[in-house]
Amino acid sequence: MWESQSWYIEHYYIMFAEGITQDRKHYHDDQLYVNFENLYKEMILISKKKGCPATSRGDEDLRKFVEDEMQQTHAFIGLQEVRVNH
Repeated sequence: MWESQSWYIEHYYIMFAEGITQDRKHYHDDQLYVNFENLYKEMILISKKKGCPATSRGDEDLRKFVEDEMQQTHAFIGLQEVRVNH
């Protein structure tokens, strides 16, 4: 799973971490999204064990990640429309 999903998990967790903290406070539930948080932490540990270089997850990196995700989504939607129309 690490090879195919760590990149996404690491980015998505950083993007949503503040919202997760706010939701936990709002709903008085420290367990909210705890498995996602644990998965993120595990991915970080595996990356370190494999000697993968730490990658910045700053605003610019996250913006680029989101843009790439949007392009992939648009491409997927386009493929689906082609299949439906043929």
